[in-house]
Amino acid sequence: MDALSIARTIEPDLVSLGWFSILWLACCLSGLIISGMLPLGVRGNNLSTPSGTSLVVVNIFLLFLLLLGTVLFAAFTIRVSSIILMASWIFLFVPAILDVFPERWIDSRGGLTVLLCVQAVALVMLCQFSSFAATLSMM
Repeated sequence: MDALSIARTIEPDLVSLGWFSILWLACCLSGLIISGMLPLGVRGNNLSTPSGTSLVVVNIFLLFLLLLGTVLFAAFTIRVSSIILMASWIFLFVPAILDVFPERWIDSRGGLTVLLCVQAVALVMLCQFSSFAATLSMM
């Protein structure tokens, strides 16, 4: 047996598992970065201004939409065991990914703007994936 056939015995839909991995990675990165921004009044940087606060709020809203879409997508397309394994592996290693970037890139308006773009691209990817649209139409 080759590696692909072994992987297909664990999860038959490897394409959906790959999409879930990308989307869940975006959710975990966003969640950890945004949770590091809160509470806003304590932050020493310029994010406690009204425009910085609105940037954080928009990121939180997009994170909520992305989480909801990713969970619905995963629930309707891949096995629960695959969801648990992949989500836990990604969540385990995301802090190591964040350690690579300097703090000034993450804890700034520029970092939040890039995060906003990452979440928007992930939401567009989620909506473009035909299987997701098909599962929503079955509901």
